Amino acid sequence: MNAQPANKEQFQNVLVFGKEILDVCKKLSITPLVYGSLACFLHTNDETLPVNDIDFLVPEGSFQALMEKLDGLEGVKYKKMSYHSIEVFKGGIEID
Repeated sequence: MNAQPANKEQFQNVLVFGKEILDVCKKLSITPLVYGSLACFLHTNDETLPVNDIDFLVPEGSFQALMEKLDGLEGVKYKKMSYHSIEVFKGGIEID
């Protein structure tokens, strides 16, 4: 992919952290669905669009196993939200 969003440096950091979370999901046989600004950017290649985080859809039934794996990752914190989601953080990067 040659196109880069408006915030190239942040985008690169988001992709690195996103891959880390994808690796965790893969170990748990979870296939996340990407949506939000990253999906929009990948679909449109609109370089004026900033991508500040990644939004993954995963089955709510996998939350417990996912949180247990996240507990073992250095520098990763998470918060289970009341509206059926988990926010995962590492430094200034967020994955919902």
